[in-house]
Amino acid sequence: SDLPVFREIGGNIPKYLGSDDEAGWEHAIVDYAAPNSADRAAQLDRMRSFEAPDWTSHFARIEEWLETLG
Repeated sequence: SDLPVFREIGGNIPKYLGSDDEAGWEHAIVDYAAPNSADRAAQLDRMRSFEAPDWTSHFARIEEWLETLG
């Protein structure tokens, strides 16, 4: 779904659709299942750059944010 938390974690990697976009989800699923899906190929290419969040980076960002609060 197109939620801020997913955009924060996934960046430009996922295809974002509204949870109520039934036609969009159906199209995406059918398209990704096709043998020569350009969207699926592009998705796999974007996934190569994904780095999972880690706790050290997470808490470093929190500390930076807390410092801005004074």
